[in-house]
Amino acid sequence: MLQESVADQVTVWSERPYGIRLAVTESAAVVGIRDDGPVRVVEFEAGADGPLLVTLQVPLADAVGFWNANSRYHRTVLPDWMCKDVTSLVNSAPVGCLYDNAGRSLLAFGLGELVEEVRMRFGVSEEEKAFVVHLTLLRATAGQRVRLALAAPGGDYTGAIGSVRGWFGDLVEVPSMPVPRFATEPVYSTWYSFGQDVDAAGLEEEGAHAAALGLKSLFVDDGWQRYGHGRGYAGCGDWVPDEDKFPDFRAHVERLHALGLKVVLWVAPLLLGPKADCFDELAHLAPEFKGVLATNVVDPRLPEARRFLVEACVRLVRDYGVDGLKIDFLDEAMVYKAAPSTGDIADVGVAMQAWMGDLVTALADLGRPDALIEFRQPYVSPSIAPYGNVLRANDCPADAISNRASIVDARLLAEGRVVHSDMMMWDPSGERHVASRQLLNAFFGVPQISVRLASLPEPHRRVLEFVLAQWESVKSVALRGELRAGLPVENYPWISARGDEGVRVVGVYGAGSVPVGADDTELLLLNGTAQDHLVLDFGWTSTGLGTLDIQVFGPDGTTVRDGAGIRPSGLFRLPVPRCGIARVRRS
Repeated sequence: MLQESVADQVTVWSERPYGIRLAVTESAAVVGIRDDGPVRVVEFEAGADGPLLVTLQVPLADAVGFWNANSRYHRTVLPDWMCKDVTSLVNSAPVGCLYDNAGRSLLAFGLGELVEEVRMRFGVSEEEKAFVVHLTLLRATAGQRVRLALAAPGGDYTGAIGSVRGWFGDLVEVPSMPVPRFATEPVYSTWYSFGQDVDAAGLEEEGAHAAALGLKSLFVDDGWQRYGHGRGYAGCGDWVPDEDKFPDFRAHVERLHALGLKVVLWVAPLLLGPKADCFDELAHLAPEFKGVLATNVVDPRLPEARRFLVEACVRLVRDYGVDGLKIDFLDEAMVYKAAPSTGDIADVGVAMQAWMGDLVTALADLGRPDALIEFRQPYVSPSIAPYGNVLRANDCPADAISNRASIVDARLLAEGRVVHSDMMMWDPSGERHVASRQLLNAFFGVPQISVRLASLPEPHRRVLEFVLAQWESVKSVALRGELRAGLPVENYPWISARGDEGVRVVGVYGAGSVPVGADDTELLLLNGTAQDHLVLDFGWTSTGLGTLDIQVFGPDGTTVRDGAGIRPSGLFRLPVPRCGIARVRRS
């Protein structure tokens, strides 16, 4: 049961939109309900300053899972005393979808407060024998209007989340940050391949290999900066290059540019460590110490702190000529969520929005409005799209399944941003399929590669070349096509993206068949299973489909089958090597 009782804090609303039992803080009132495109919007008004609580309750029915923006490893239907989060601009979002075993939405909602802090608790109520969601806007003011969007139940969960996502997009008044072209091209990242042991010579050697493979940018991760060693962050804050590793960092960037690579630099501006040269001068801006990171955290609610954060980021672009910033540890600002503010802004999310807005303006004033700004999960709020144009899957080294699930989670909510995979690493001593499996599981995001290319075995290099070429050939569909997927609770055992002209990319990662529709003109099939075949479902007959040309490739591009004029029907077993790829085209 919940640790805090809410039964005597709320008034149950007499109407039940879509059969949902709604209740609201006693001092608040429901002031209207209307249909807004595919969602139904309920509007509340706070009657007093302080927390505003909204609760939702639906029958359990055949519920098997609950999707939310920060699901990670908790995808089942859990008890309500276990599931809680505080959302803000830089942590998750107040959105969720309860679904059944057929993937049908039972409850899909979104609270229109994407910037300010919202406490969310959800799960199965043992007392009510129902699924409950408690949404508390922590700092409501008397007279404030709060809107809740509800998607109609019964449809596919991806469509229900998409309806709420579209409504969120209408709420964001600032346009999304422009996306530079290279943001949609494969990336070489230094994090898993080098860790913090980076230097100019090593990165330039790897950069040459990356460019030869068709990678278009190099993301220089943690370790380039002074005191950038060890797992802690006690040296963060100065944000100047380690001169032993990079004697002339700007010249290093220019040499990477000469290879045809854009350069994006990692930075964690909120971290201010006690070993930094600037610590004594700036410590008053970072009163909270985060022991696990061995660093203090800058409080963005202070105006002087926001000025420092802007200048720290702009200086890197200005002084070293990098093409973007990989801004990390933004969610650490949430250490101040319960602390009284001594600055000009009380709410962490609002303060972060103010800082990021100033940063985007400063980059434009610098003549760099096209800079790439990468955020990672859990900075997934649609309201953050004006301040970052790339959203990366959360860290999951060598975990292909988590990478796949994180990419789809991000895609379901991302608005105006390109979604990147987490950096991919694998065992170079393994068989060739271990490389392909990582790549196929990340196929629906922009691939970030993080293995040592100079020493990569030739079989793995051929896999990398082949899969990247296949991805490049369909990337517009894979990244922007209509997305459908299997159950989140099963980590999306299949994923489908369909383009406008009948081209469809399907990743198969579990048991089951791939339905082939009459309007599918071309299929790219990814065998992410451990089996050496895929099953295509043509229904009872292939009448109207015509004949098909089928090509099957091994993980490294070796042709296994190349057949024309095939007329399959019903369930068709297509031999495809594990971690291989097949192309099916209408003749």
